[in-house]
Amino acid sequence: VPVTVLPPITINPTSATLKTSETMSFVPMVNAVDSQDVVLTLNPPIGTIDQQTGIYTAPASIPTQQTVTITATSAPTKEEVKAPVSASPALPCCARG
Repeated sequence: VPVTVLPPITINPTSATLKTSETMSFVPMVNAVDSQDVVLTLNPPIGTIDQQTGIYTAPASIPTQQTVTITATSAPTKEEVKAPVSASPALPCCARG
C-alpha cells in the first residue's frame, strides 16, 4: 500500500496575485494541521501580514508590480515554506473627458 508523506510545513494558497489594498488569507499548516506555532514574514516588507489571522494586505500604493514572498516558519523546527505574492498597481477606474 503506497504511503503519502506530507511535507512538515505548508501554506495555502501557495501563491497569489493582488492589487493595491486587496487582502488574502494565508493559512500555514504544520503536519497537515492548522498551526499557531508559525511565524509569518514578508520579503521585501511590502504590505502587512497579521500573525494571528494570516491575512496579507497589499499596500495602498504600488508604483510598479512587486513580488513579495511570504515565508511561514515553524517555530519549533525552523522549517519553512514560501508563497510568492504578485502585488500590482490598481488600474484607473474611470476615464474623465
